[in-house]
Parts: sequence; C-alpha cells; structure tokens
Amino acid sequence: MCLTSNSDSMQELLDSQRKKLTERNNTLKAMMMALKEETMVMKMALSIRIEELKEDLALCRIAMGKGVSSATLSNEDVLKSKEFVGTKSACDVDNFLWRMENYFRSKGITDDAVKVNIASIFLPILQFYGGEVGPQIKGNVRLGRDKSSDVN
Repeated sequence: MCLTSNSDSMQELLDSQRKKLTERNNTLKAMMMALKEETMVMKMALSIRIEELKEDLALCRIAMGKGVSSATLSNEDVLKSKEFVGTKSACDVDNFLWRMENYFRSKGITDDAVKVNIASIFLPILQFYGGEVGPQIKGNVRLGRDKSSDVN
C-alpha cells in the first residue's frame, strides 16, 4: 500500500509540475506571438519610412546634381538685366568674387560646375542692381559683405 501511495503522490506531483510548465509554456508562446506581431508592425513602419527617406534622398541628389539650374524663376520675379556697357573696377570684381566664395562656403557648395551656374545667374543680377539682389527676389538679400567694410 505504501508503494502505491508513493507512486500516486509522485504521479500527482509530476502532473502538477507538467500543468505548471504547460501554463508557463503557453504564456511564453503568447508573449512571443505578441512580440512577433509588434516587431512586424514596427518593421513595416520602418520600411515605409525608409522608402520615404530614399525618395527624399533621391530628390536631394537630383537637386544637388543639377545645382541652381533646377530652380525655376519666372520672368515676373526677375527683371532682365541690361547688357553691361562700360568698365568695372578691379575692386568691384574682387568684391563680387569674394562674396561668391563666402556664399559657396556658407552653403557647402564644392562642385565647380554648380559654382559656375550660380555665379552666371547672380553676376548679371548684381550688375543690374548694383551689388544687391533686387526686392523681386524675396527681400533685399545680399550674397555677402564687401571686403572693404571689414577694413574699418
């Protein structure tokens, strides 16, 4: 009788431990499923965001590759400059080049082709307006300061 009672109690103990382990296993499975679902949702959101950023990067690369030539200006925004007749002093040319270099440096422009595009757009405008970009272009914006103003 003692042997069967020990056997029965051992069987009960094993059954209770099996039940606890099964419950724990089911809980862990449910947690893993929730984590997998959360991970999939996050992965989808990140994939969408990555695609958006790739599109933005492609647009930025296109814009940087084209430089200023991609900017569209209407004829209403900027008056056509008159053909330059006369002479410019070396100081005026030096000031223009100095302002352009400061502008390029501040904007982080290093590509020479982009620099040429920008300078070829702004030189006639600066000549027409006497050193200032006209109010037709979003306010009185100066490209830089004259070097002569730093001497004072």
